[in-house]
Amino acid sequence: MPAGAPYPGQPQQQPPMNALAIVALVTGILMNVVGIICGHIALSQIKRTGERGRGMALAGTIIGYVSLGLSIIGMIFFFIFAGFAVQAANTAAESSLSQYEDATAELEDALEGNSSDLDATAGDADRSAEFCAALEDAIDKTDPNTTEYSADEVARYTKLGEVESPNKELYAKFAELIADPAKIATTDDAVQISEDAMTAITEDYVACM
Repeated sequence: MPAGAPYPGQPQQQPPMNALAIVALVTGILMNVVGIICGHIALSQIKRTGERGRGMALAGTIIGYVSLGLSIIGMIFFFIFAGFAVQAANTAAESSLSQYEDATAELEDALEGNSSDLDATAGDADRSAEFCAALEDAIDKTDPNTTEYSADEVARYTKLGEVESPNKELYAKFAELIADPAKIATTDDAVQISEDAMTAITEDYVACM
């Protein structure tokens, strides 16, 4: 019997298990790159030493490649989705910015229009001290609790219609109207004259302040 040969019936001793093959299988599932590297090293060692574990090393390598491929595909889809999300966000931001600019422009136009109106009013707001004194006197002496005007009140509005102002003619008409109560009923535009006079009094009072 050759030396070192096993006796009849004695079980043959199996080669040891390659440690990297086990590591390749485990890491191929959990850490694909490590599993691929360990799998290739284990396959090389097994081929050289005859150790067991080629199946596990091969499985770990395949699983690592599959896992790596899925990870790459997942990253590609993630970046595509992120690109669409960023594009949508940029579009929404541009739309909001455009609306904000339009609203700002409209507000500026409105403010410029109001400023022009104020400037126009200011241009007509030159009232003399004599007129402002007459206006204040007429307002102070007018009884707001009655629609009838006394002779003294009529005189004050008559004087107001004699002083130079943008509404001189209107005050003269108003003084003539309230001087004769009968005209209020017979004059077609009596109501309009009264309303215009009240508006003029308000504007002139503000201008005199």
